[in-house]
Amino acid sequence: MIDRKISRLSVAAITLAVLLLAIGSGGALAQVVASATGSGHFRVSGDLRTFTFNANKYNSGITAGQTQGNNRNAGVKWHGRLTCLNGVGNVATMSGVVVTDITPGPLSRWELHSVSGDRYG
Repeated sequence: MIDRKISRLSVAAITLAVLLLAIGSGGALAQVVASATGSGHFRVSGDLRTFTFNANKYNSGITAGQTQGNNRNAGVKWHGRLTCLNGVGNVATMSGVVVTDITPGPLSRWELHSVSGDRYG
C-alpha cells in the first residue's frame, strides 16, 4: 500500500515538473510580440463618430483583437474582429472583418485602421 502511494506521488511530481518546465520555457503559452490599443472620436459634417480597438499579435503570427464604432446621428454601429496587425515605429496598421452591424444602408465588410501614438509596441 505504501508503494502505491509513493508511485502515485512520483507520477504526480513528474507531471507537475514537466508542466512547469513547459510553461517556464514559453512552449505552452502564446506570447504577445506586439499590441495596439486605443480609441478616439471625430466629427464629419457635425456628426460625432467614435471608435475603439485592441489587438495582440502572438509569436505564432496570429493576430486577435476587436474594434467597435458608432455614428450616433446616422444610427450606424458596428463591431469587428481584427485579424491583422503590423507596425513600424509607433504606427500600427490593423485590418479585419465587420461581424456585427446596425446600419440603415450597405456597410463595407472590411476595414482598415492606421494609428500612430505611444500605444503600439
